[in-house]
Amino acid sequence: MNSKKNSEMTNLAWSKLYDRLNNEGLLYTENSKGRRGKMLHNITLRWALIGMIVVLVSVYLGIDRYNNVGKMLSYSNNDNSTLVKTLEDGSIVFLENGSEITFPAKFGKVRKIYLRGNAFFEVVRNTETPFIVDAGMVEIKVLGTSFSVETENHSCPSLSVRSGIVKITLKENGTNQKVVAGETAFVERHSLRIVPTLDLSKFAVYSERIHFKDEKLRDVVKVVNKMKKSGDLTLTLADDEKLPERSLTATFIDRSTESIAQMICFALDLNYEIRGDVIVIYE
Repeated sequence: MNSKKNSEMTNLAWSKLYDRLNNEGLLYTENSKGRRGKMLHNITLRWALIGMIVVLVSVYLGIDRYNNVGKMLSYSNNDNSTLVKTLEDGSIVFLENGSEITFPAKFGKVRKIYLRGNAFFEVVRNTETPFIVDAGMVEIKVLGTSFSVETENHSCPSLSVRSGIVKITLKENGTNQKVVAGETAFVERHSLRIVPTLDLSKFAVYSERIHFKDEKLRDVVKVVNKMKKSGDLTLTLADDEKLPERSLTATFIDRSTESIAQMICFALDLNYEIRGDVIVIYE
C-alpha cells in the first residue's frame, strides 16, 4: 500500500516539475523551438564547452606539474673556472672543474643533489625541507649552512664545514658523525675521522674565478654580493620587472663589484651608476 502511495506521489511530483518547465519554455521540444528554447540550447552548449576547457586545463597543469617534479637537471663543469648554479630554493652551488651535479627541477619533501667531483655549497635554511648531498660513498644532510665536499679521491672523500652543522653518513655501514664549522671529516678505513680544518683557503678558491652560464641576473647579483671583499660596493638592480629575469653568461676573475658591473652592462647593453656605497644597474 505504502509502495503504491509513494509511486503516486513521485509521479505527481514529476508531473508538476514537467508542467512548470514547459510553462516557462525551458523544455527544448518540437513545440518550443522558439527564442527561449534556442537560448537554453545555446547556454547549455556554452557551459558544456567551458566545462571541457576547465577539464583540459586541469589535466595539462597536472601533467606539467608532474613532469617538473620528475625532471632531473644535470650540469658539468669542463671549464678552468668555478661554475656557479643557483637552485630553485635559492641555494648556491660552486662546481669545480671536472665535476658534475644532478638535481630535480622542482624539489619535493627533500632537496637532494647528486655530486660527482668537488663543490662548495651555500644552503638556504629550511627546517621542513632538509638539503641532502649524495656524494658516492657518503651522504651529507644539512638544514642551512656552507660547506665544501671533495670526492676526487673516490676511496677517501672529505667534507669541510665553513658555517653551521652538517651530518655525514657512510653509506656502506651507516656510520655517521656531526661536523661543525671549522672541522673536516675524512673517510678512512670504513669509518669517519674528524679533524680541524687547517687550510681555510679551500673555501676562497671557489670564488677566485667564477663562471655563470645562462643564470638569471638576480642570481648573479646575489652571488657577487656574497663574494665581494670587505669595503667593496654592493651591487643592486633597479626596480624593473624584466631586469632580474635577464640571462647572463660570463666569467669573473677576482674583480671589484664595479668592474663586474661594467662587464654585466657591456654584455647585456645596460647602464649603471654609483649611489653612495651602492651600484645600481638599470636599462
